[in-house]
Amino acid sequence: MILRSLVFAALAVSASVHAASGPKQIGLNASGAFFGIYREQGIAGATAAIRNCYDKANSGEAYLYCLAMDTQAKRMDEGVAKRLNAEPSAYFSDEEYGQRVSVMQRWYRDANQRAYAMNAMMDGVDAGLEAELARIQ
Repeated sequence: MILRSLVFAALAVSASVHAASGPKQIGLNASGAFFGIYREQGIAGATAAIRNCYDKANSGEAYLYCLAMDTQAKRMDEGVAKRLNAEPSAYFSDEEYGQRVSVMQRWYRDANQRAYAMNAMMDGVDAGLEAELARIQ
């Protein structure tokens, strides 16, 4: 019984370590993809890629990837709009973006799991932004 408990504990720790790098890496990868598209096609091309990504997402990880690109695009769109004293794109409004975020409940039903995935993804998105800033400086 003790051995079974130790094996289960080791598997749980192993799974959590592996999972710890998953959503963060997804956020980082999606940020790189977003900035590559943005440099080539601007926000319109990025928005089209994000919509296409959501249309094809068939797992929690795939949806998280789309959401990470979406989050980076929303940040960029809002930042550019603010500098130009213009309105952000309607696609990135808080209401529309919030609707896309809420779909995470389909893939991550447990609130703690969803919060963990979102927070780790945001760590990756932030790291992706830092990498892009370093690239252009």
